[in-house]
Amino acid sequence: MTVRHFHTLGTLGIGVLFLAALPVAAAPTYTQNVFSSDAQFNVAYGGQGTDYESFGYEGRIGGTTTYEYNLNGRNANNAFQFGLVSGEYVWQNNVNVPFTLTYSGDTTRQVTWTIASQPTLTITANAGNINRFLVRTRAGGGNTTEVRFSSLTDTATNQVFTAPGTALALSQGAGTVVDYLSVTGFDFTRAFSMQGTARMAWTGTKPTGSGNAFEIKGMQASIVPEPATMTFFGFALSVPLATVSRRRRRVRSVA
Repeated sequence: MTVRHFHTLGTLGIGVLFLAALPVAAAPTYTQNVFSSDAQFNVAYGGQGTDYESFGYEGRIGGTTTYEYNLNGRNANNAFQFGLVSGEYVWQNNVNVPFTLTYSGDTTRQVTWTIASQPTLTITANAGNINRFLVRTRAGGGNTTEVRFSSLTDTATNQVFTAPGTALALSQGAGTVVDYLSVTGFDFTRAFSMQGTARMAWTGTKPTGSGNAFEIKGMQASIVPEPATMTFFGFALSVPLATVSRRRRRVRSVA
């Protein structure tokens, strides 16, 4: 009895340690209005944003002679290419359309994109190493394009993160309006799926092409840290440097 009891405790202990070792994903953070124009985006990413984009999910108003949803990524020459694969969809005026996007993680790099009940698009990304997503919406002539997230699911742990009501990018108003939403915090090198809705609205004649459009860009490089962040990094570096300096002074004083 004593031996059996000891064995049970040992097995339980191993089980507890195993559970504790499971990776826990951090919740994503959604930041609205990070850029108000494509010019700001390009400046932040060194003048050409696609240089840092591994892959992207896109939806556009399209038309009878072109596509309405597609996957972008790097071709065999590692050059960024729009519309690696594409599909057809007829957008209805001012209707919330559900979508799901997935990524299988940096090991296999499978990317999928589903809008409504349309066929799922799939590519194998040539590059991963994503540290954020930037959601770009565009609308012109007083029309509307909106992308709103509802949740993000960590595939490995089935952990679901419900998105706040502010997890949206919205282009609406006179002229051509571009908006960017930043999604950070989660480890995007692991497998995940994201769910949400996209909405396009217009008055008068239905736009065509990219008159109403959105992109969900998987970015490799972060933008230049804000001044507050730079200050924090400087403080973090000053602590070990000061410690080393004090240690050196102590060594000299002992000698």
